[in-house]
Amino acid sequence: MANFAGIVGAFTHNSKEWRRWYMDSNPEISALPGEWEGKCNHLSKMIMIKTIRPDRVLFSASLFVNNKISEKFV
Repeated sequence: MANFAGIVGAFTHNSKEWRRWYMDSNPEISALPGEWEGKCNHLSKMIMIKTIRPDRVLFSASLFVNNKISEKFV
């Protein structure tokens, strides 16, 4: 799981990239800005989506289940 230390600074220093990600209609399938895509596994990304884009949690969870378990469970 990702260590979220430094996330506030990332928002501050890369605000345009984060805004672009935030405004994306499907952030659950878009890469996180900067180094955060590499720092986060799928579960960590779901935590970020829950925090930043709670409207996309269901889609993110469905994608997680589909990728990690099986499409038949979605």
